[in-house]
Amino acid sequence: MEKTKPPETGQPVKSAEETKPRTCLECGLLTTTGNREFDQDDRTLLHCLTRTESGGYSSAELPSDIEWTRCFKNVWKYNPERSINYLIEQKERPRDDCSGFASFEVGYTPAELIKRIEERTLWEKMLARLGEKPTKRRPSRGTSPTDDEKVIIAAINEGVRGPTFCHRLDERKVKPRPRWESKGQTFPWPGSYVSAYTKGHPKVRARWRKKIQDYKHYVQTKFPDLIHRKAPQKHSTTREGE
Repeated sequence: MEKTKPPETGQPVKSAEETKPRTCLECGLLTTTGNREFDQDDRTLLHCLTRTESGGYSSAELPSDIEWTRCFKNVWKYNPERSINYLIEQKERPRDDCSGFASFEVGYTPAELIKRIEERTLWEKMLARLGEKPTKRRPSRGTSPTDDEKVIIAAINEGVRGPTFCHRLDERKVKPRPRWESKGQTFPWPGSYVSAYTKGHPKVRARWRKKIQDYKHYVQTKFPDLIHRKAPQKHSTTREGE
């Protein structure tokens, strides 16, 4: 029996993902202690945080500094005097009508993201006046890379990846990101990039690989004009991951 096609309305059918209301988990203005970036790892943990039938909450692990998680624009606040259920309520609330919503971008604190959006809007307006379309290439932030960032940029341009990339960072004595060594971390910094990438429990190793990849992506997006990536190095016996 031939199936009847639904009537055509002239409008493309949206997927479930496209019709799903956006929440604070997709907003780059979600922040915590020191107005820092609420990174992808913490967003994943917050996403898994749910209520239980007894009125409590269920999660294998809580995001770092959860008691200070809040909206950078103070649409809502969270502090130790409020329950975690309040945070769950806020992170699940639809934010389609929130005028302060800004899509999350890896490597940007809320303040940097706001400045970036303002600069991009101004740039697009200037090009519109000239009748030109804005380019997709992201301009650098007008700052020079640090010595550590120069090492990462050079490694990216040479196509170095995986353990070899980590060995290069250790060899050039690239320091870990400050919050990786801060007290109270669930997974303490193992002392070197190679150890973080190759040693320890598989779940811990996966977390550190994600953090290293995020750091690499952060430098790429911060200095796009300095990135001239070559083809990845090929190895005859083993294949390195990102």
